Amino acid sequence: MKKISREAFLKASSFTIAAAVSPQHFLKKIFSSKYLLDNSMMTRLVEANDKSVKRIVQDLTSLVQRQYYRNLSESFSMLTAAFCHTKSTYYQSGQVVDALSEIMDKLLLLQYPNGTLDSGGNRKSPPD
Repeated sequence: MKKISREAFLKASSFTIAAAVSPQHFLKKIFSSKYLLDNSMMTRLVEANDKSVKRIVQDLTSLVQRQYYRNLSESFSMLTAAFCHTKSTYYQSGQVVDALSEIMDKLLLLQYPNGTLDSGGNRKSPPD
C-alpha cells in the first residue's frame, strides 16, 4: 500500500465527508415547499384525463373506423395514466384493462409485418 501525506489524507477525507453530506442537503432543497407537487394542478389534470377516458371507453367501438394508429396510441396513453394514478376514478379499473387490450388488438391489426405502423404519409418507415 502506498503511503500518503497527511495533507493528501485530509483532502481525500474531506471530499468523502462532503459527498456523504451533500445528498442530504440536496434532498432537503428538493423537498422544500417550493418544490412540492402542485396538488391543485394534479387534481385538474387527473379530472381532465378521467373525462377523456370516459369518452374513450364509451367510443371504443368507433375506434375501429380510425385509419391511423396515432389516435389509438394517444388513447392508450390516457388509459394507462388513469389506470396507474391512485386519484383517478379509473385507478386499476378492469374496464380500462379491457379497453387497453382492445386497443392493442387494433394496433396489432394496423402493424406491418416488419413491425412498423403507418402514420399516413410515411409508408412502412421506421421511426427517426
